[in-house]
Amino acid sequence: MGFRYTFQGILDLKESERNQAERELSQSIGQLQLEESSLKELLDNRLQIIAQMNQASSKSIPIGQMVQMQQYVDHLDNRIKLKNQDVRVAQRRVSQDQEQLTHCMVDEKVWIKAREKALQLYTSTQLKKEQNLLDEMAASRFLRMSTG
Repeated sequence: MGFRYTFQGILDLKESERNQAERELSQSIGQLQLEESSLKELLDNRLQIIAQMNQASSKSIPIGQMVQMQQYVDHLDNRIKLKNQDVRVAQRRVSQDQEQLTHCMVDEKVWIKAREKALQLYTSTQLKKEQNLLDEMAASRFLRMSTG
């Protein structure tokens, strides 16, 4: 009969928890990348508008158009402020998910080590039984040869 680990179900559960934590971390990293990309787009857009305003100031453009551009920059500033908050939330989520994954990996490693120790104990017990059986066979063969 082969080795059967009593707590294999727990080990399987720990592996499943680790896999889930890896998926959640991957998703949160993806969300962070989306938020950062969106923020970069807003910042680039703001730089373009400011560059246009600088060019327009050297030309004679209607003041209404200049006011409109400034209002758009103000709008972008508000969106950038909100997007920065979204990025910080996403960064915190990534950190939390990294901590959760680390915890799951440590927990799983503890159970893997326990399984390895149980396997070593089983293997050494089996080897000892086999050795005892071989010793017994050798002793009985010796007794048969010496008496007969």
